[in-house]
Amino acid sequence: MCSVMYKESDYWYQYWTRFVTNKEDVKNECFYPGTKLIYEPFNLSVTMDFTGIPLNGRYNVIATIKAFSLKNVERDTSICFGIEGEFNRL
Repeated sequence: MCSVMYKESDYWYQYWTRFVTNKEDVKNECFYPGTKLIYEPFNLSVTMDFTGIPLNGRYNVIATIKAFSLKNVERDTSICFGIEGEFNRL
């Protein structure tokens, strides 16, 4: 994965790491603990139907992706990212 993240002709670069603003600083660090990929600011508009759930206001979603071996043993490394957003009832 690390060898193709910053390869300009590759899929990953076109849709993911192309928008990293600090790529020169982290290019050789790949997924070392504490490495932060900083993205260009962008807006994303999503419409969802949460019938019955009273969501309004700002929220922060934190996601952690963990790796497991074939024997279902958790590995030492993980990926964590956060998304800040605002819910508005239409």
